[in-house]
Amino acid sequence: PDPRAGVRPLSQPRITWARAKTSTPFGDIAARWDIKADNRVTYEVSIPEGTTATVYMPLCSPTDDVTVNGIPLAGQSAAAQAAGVTLLGVEEGAGGSQTGRAYHTFCVMEVAAGTYRFDDVEHTGKATPRQ
Repeated sequence: PDPRAGVRPLSQPRITWARAKTSTPFGDIAARWDIKADNRVTYEVSIPEGTTATVYMPLCSPTDDVTVNGIPLAGQSAAAQAAGVTLLGVEEGAGGSQTGRAYHTFCVMEVAAGTYRFDDVEHTGKATPRQ
C-alpha cells in the first residue's frame, strides 16, 4: 500500500464545520475543520505512523498566515519543520463553492505522522506562507 495521503476540505457557504475519518492499512486518517465568526478556519488533522500526507489548509485571504500547533509556519520556520510540517506553497482557485463563504486559496503542506492543529490567522506584516 502507498503510505501517502491527501487531505483537502471542500467549502460550501452553509457548512461551518465538518469532520471525517477513514481507515487505511496504516491506521486512521482523521480531519476536522471549523469556520469561526470572522471566517477564519481551524483545521485539525491526524495522520497515522508510517504515513505522510499532503494537507490543504483553506485560507480566508491569500495573504493570511498559518500556525501549526501554535507555531508560525511563516517563511518555512525551523520550528514548523521540526514539528513535521514542510510548506509546499499556496494554491489559488482550488475547489469549493463559487458563491457565498467559500475558500479558493489553500496553504499546501506535507506532514509526517502525528496530530496537527492549523489556524488561519490574519496577516500581521510578517512573512506569509507564500514562496
